[in-house]
Amino acid sequence: MATELGHPIPKHPYAVSVSIPTWKTNMAYGRKEAWVMDSLQTGYPRFCIPRNIESFASVLLASWNEDPSTRAAMLFPSSAIAHELVDFLELRDVVNNVRVVDVGAEDVHAVVYPKEHFPLAKSFWQHTGEGISGRRCDAARKQWELRHEPPTPPAEDAGVEGDWAKDTIRARISELAGAGTTEEDVWLFPSGMSAMFNTHKMLRKALGERKAVSFGFPYVDTLKILAKWGPGAVFYGHGSSGDLDTLEARLVAGERFLALFCETPSNPLLRSPDLLRICRLAKTYDFAVVVDETIGNFVNVDVLPHVDVIVTSLTKAFSGACNVMGGSMVLNPKGRYYTRFTATMTAQYADTWYPLDAVILELNSRTFSSRVPVMSSNATALAALLSSHPLIRIVHHPSLPSPSQHHYQSFRRPSGGYGFLLSFYFHDEEHVQPFLDAIDTPKGPSLGTNFTLVSPYTILSHFGELEWAEEFGVKLRLVRVSVGLEERGELLEKFRKALEAIPLAEEEEIERGRTLKRFGE
Repeated sequence: MATELGHPIPKHPYAVSVSIPTWKTNMAYGRKEAWVMDSLQTGYPRFCIPRNIESFASVLLASWNEDPSTRAAMLFPSSAIAHELVDFLELRDVVNNVRVVDVGAEDVHAVVYPKEHFPLAKSFWQHTGEGISGRRCDAARKQWELRHEPPTPPAEDAGVEGDWAKDTIRARISELAGAGTTEEDVWLFPSGMSAMFNTHKMLRKALGERKAVSFGFPYVDTLKILAKWGPGAVFYGHGSSGDLDTLEARLVAGERFLALFCETPSNPLLRSPDLLRICRLAKTYDFAVVVDETIGNFVNVDVLPHVDVIVTSLTKAFSGACNVMGGSMVLNPKGRYYTRFTATMTAQYADTWYPLDAVILELNSRTFSSRVPVMSSNATALAALLSSHPLIRIVHHPSLPSPSQHHYQSFRRPSGGYGFLLSFYFHDEEHVQPFLDAIDTPKGPSLGTNFTLVSPYTILSHFGELEWAEEFGVKLRLVRVSVGLEERGELLEKFRKALEAIPLAEEEEIERGRTLKRFGE
């Protein structure tokens, strides 16, 4: 597994993570320092423009006689999505010299725009997850380069195999989600954030334009979607009972909302919302409830019977292999808005998930149900080890006592575990650097991988808004661990050794010795 700066994790042409192996390189990544950015052979595909996609866009610009010093191109899997970027730019006063070009290969469409607005266009790429995938790009480039050659008959089985894979994934998710769902209730997308983006769009179309509620500290791009599209969002970042009291008071006073979005549990603090109370409020005051269950996942938690929609990043544990993107939306067939939501999705849905990506994900997900219990039990064991260590102040994991643990228990399946993700803080913030440098695992973005993946999460996701994130308990030196399938004893030993690598003052060494003796280590 890659441990050198900038190498793909895993070593694969379509890897979803990238190695950023030390505290120093992570901080430099957060600051976008050239020596790190230039070393990245890849990256999380929404957080960057993958190099093969960037290269194809440059070739296209040259073929259209566009000046690459002043012009840029961004590639999408349909004309409709390309025009959504145009609309996004126009709403932010970028109205001149923007055009959409049909590339003429694999349904790829390019938005050509002034290069100075790349950061704005890149935010659309990141938040929505609607850009083309690496596999579609490579197929489109090959097809485009042969455009002047005599046409060859299309490979008939390619599309058929992709359709079969998607049908199989829908059936697999429907069986896992339960609640009386069928394949027709499962909608597939090119990424988890694409599923979230399209869910929000569907809700606004079906229920009207109202503000959404983001409850609990969410994954970074969920809040961005709710805030930047439609009327905006009300944010309750602690996800506490006090936050629910405040929300209820607003509802009683007559304010109305589109939907409440939350996670079960949340990333990265692993807090669980009071779903039962939320659903009572939703029924009384007529708003939808949308849950991102990626972290808890279908195997461990059973939330669909209580809510209207669940959204999942299939890129994560459902795949596990860290080499393909995908996302899903599942509608509760017994939900209050089911008929409206189904009709709206039927009218607006366009399948832009590249068939070969679906084929790869179907293959990866065959072992999903057997992998999750191992990952979850490994994470529970690691959480217990870390929480007993004298250098660690707090560990966030649903298996450990916390103010929200009973909420997780209320929707945990009888045979379900506590999930593969945990995070923690040291008592002394300076201990993070030696620990991170010493831990013998891959280090980079993403989660739900079959291998254990460590990251200083806040640097990767919130470096430009550190003070804001800290208000909600997400501090700079938070360590996040996505626990994999490794042999448990070997995994725990890696963490023990990394903790032992932390240099301590004499009195701390004495205390550590006492603690290790007490725990028999």
